[in-house]
Amino acid sequence: MRKLRSAAVIVLCAALLAGCGSSAGERRGSYSEKEEKEEKKAEDEKDKEAAEEEKGQEEAEEEAAPTEAPDEPENGYENPNTYRKAMMEALDGTWELHEGNNYIDPPDFLPDVLKFDSASGTAEYTMAYAAESAYFDFELSDAYPEAPGQYNLLTLTGTGSTEDFPYDISGQTDNYLIVIATNGMWDTLFIAPTGNGMSQFSYETLGPERCTEEGFWVFVRNEYENTRVGYVGMGPESAQYRNGHFYGIRYLDYGSECSIQEIEPVFTELEMEDGSIESVLACKWKDCDYPFNTVPYQLKGREQAAHSPTYSPVLVEAVTDADGKITEMTEYHLFAYGYFKESMNGAPDAGRDPAVYEETDLMYIGAWLDANDEMSTLTISAADPQTGGYKLDFFIYRLCNIEAYANIDGDKLVINQGTVNDYQDIRGILETDGGGIKVTITESDFDYLPAGTEMDFISPD
Repeated sequence: MRKLRSAAVIVLCAALLAGCGSSAGERRGSYSEKEEKEEKKAEDEKDKEAAEEEKGQEEAEEEAAPTEAPDEPENGYENPNTYRKAMMEALDGTWELHEGNNYIDPPDFLPDVLKFDSASGTAEYTMAYAAESAYFDFELSDAYPEAPGQYNLLTLTGTGSTEDFPYDISGQTDNYLIVIATNGMWDTLFIAPTGNGMSQFSYETLGPERCTEEGFWVFVRNEYENTRVGYVGMGPESAQYRNGHFYGIRYLDYGSECSIQEIEPVFTELEMEDGSIESVLACKWKDCDYPFNTVPYQLKGREQAAHSPTYSPVLVEAVTDADGKITEMTEYHLFAYGYFKESMNGAPDAGRDPAVYEETDLMYIGAWLDANDEMSTLTISAADPQTGGYKLDFFIYRLCNIEAYANIDGDKLVINQGTVNDYQDIRGILETDGGGIKVTITESDFDYLPAGTEMDFISPD
């Protein structure tokens, strides 16, 4: 029995030793594979980190590069969908409120200032005389439903003010039609309220006394600022519309020439509060090489009528000859809600009966020179019969400008309404005199042309 147990023990020990040897070999093989896996994992992590670093550099380079849409042109003007970008860039910066109504006077030493920050969508208006400011959020949208994508409506929403600002601006909202272009050596911004009447900000801060007679406030930014509104300076003469007719916003009037920003008109109808329907015009930016620039035009037949430039923001329809000179011009004045309407003071309408006016047209219409001073001129043109049928433009050298309207009285013309330098009344009578025209002043608020003054005009030929 003892031998049997010894043999069994020997067999069991041999079996255990064989088992132990096999397990130790397997453990040595497993350890080597683990090291390989860990080394491969470490290499994979390094590769992943390198790939992530490379991707990060590529993303940084993409963020630094321009992100414009592929169909968006560099200047932002050609595609109507990019007008918002162009208008925001154009507004950005500091604008000085022009103090001289229509006349271009040197700005006050400390003019009121309107400053736009397009990046934040905020604006600040500072009153020079009080050094007080009002703060706004601003947005751009469309002034006319008939002309989408123009971003020509400026909305100012008051957010606060300095302590001594005259009234609480917070929460007040104002909407303004905006017309903007580079005009000569400076940028020009016209704004006009589109609501029914003036708001508190428009009336008490901007002030109706600083409006042009056409209803716009004028803001300027000179050449020393970073001009953003399109190209620097006026568009070249090569950009003139020749031998045809076009529409545009007139900026400056020099008597013998003017600067015009070409636009595309939209003819529509406007329902008024009383239910009446008015034929009006809206305007769109023109798809051309100089959409935000004015272009200079000479006025044919008014070469001797030059005067100091005035702001004259109206929508005009102009007819040009082959040389690009304007031969006819119809004015559309600001009417209501930002729309324009043909002025009674514009070109004659279809109701001007040739049988009534033919004879006096031959006698009076044309350009005339003062017989005693050929630098002074009188230009007579046909006008709407509702104004009398004739428009008279006097330029009295170094003295004044007179705009008047006259009706027929036999073979004479009688001035039924007239103003000197836009604010003093004047009346008179015109009659032919030996191939020329004699003008007699009958009523006048202008001291230098009192009643009884006579002026003789002759043909320049």
